[in-house]
Amino acid sequence: MPYESFLIQTVAARPAISMPELAALLLDEHGIVAAPALLSRFLCRRGFSYQKSPDGGGVRTRRRAG
Repeated sequence: MPYESFLIQTVAARPAISMPELAALLLDEHGIVAAPALLSRFLCRRGFSYQKSPDGGGVRTRRRAG
């Protein structure tokens, strides 16, 4: 995926971004159409996980080594 750094930087800056929002941002910024599920799998493979919070929302975070 040619825009890996864009995706990783965006999620790092906005950990509560949803995958549909990220897909829309990728389309707006770079003209690339990507399914939200594809983006989620990409981020999981790069060490990000989805953490649910008590208020019902969620945040993507990097997994810790170890």
